[in-house]
Amino acid sequence: MGTEKVTARILEEAKKEASEIKKEAEEKAAHISEDAHLKAKEIEKKNREQAKKLFKEEKSKILALSKMHMRNEILKEKTVIIDDAFKRSIESLVNRPKKEYQTIIRNLILKSCEVGDEEVIIAKKDRDKLDTKFLSKINKEIKKAGKKGTLQFSNEGGNFSGGVILRKGNVEMNATFETLLEGTRDELEMELAKILFK
Repeated sequence: MGTEKVTARILEEAKKEASEIKKEAEEKAAHISEDAHLKAKEIEKKNREQAKKLFKEEKSKILALSKMHMRNEILKEKTVIIDDAFKRSIESLVNRPKKEYQTIIRNLILKSCEVGDEEVIIAKKDRDKLDTKFLSKINKEIKKAGKKGTLQFSNEGGNFSGGVILRKGNVEMNATFETLLEGTRDELEMELAKILFK
């Protein structure tokens, strides 16, 4: 019986030890599982935060590109509107009644004339509005101002809407409507933009 008791006792201690080892292993496994679960949540949280950050960055980039595209489109439209306003201004000058148009051209010639013997180039379509009688009156005014007063129309017609070009040799004084408006375009664009885009 002594060996049976010893065997039983060894078995009982082994069971007890096995039970403690099992319990300890279960606790360790639970602790490892809990740690793994916490780490997984932490990684998930970091991934979520990183995804949010990336989303915000992408959203910012998209919004910036969208705003830039919108500004470019608005600028294109403003340019079209301003170009149209300039075109209408030229058309308005060109389509003035004959007497009014002659007064405009007369003033341009008088301002641009330096010596008084320049060649006057007019727009091809202005030949019926601006004749030699018209130029003769201007020559008289130029003589009164102490200049030669021998302006002559060029045989060539200019490829411009209206206004004049005075030429003496290789030197030209461009007083076409397009050139005059282009010279004041920056200033006029700001004024038009203020009026059109308030």
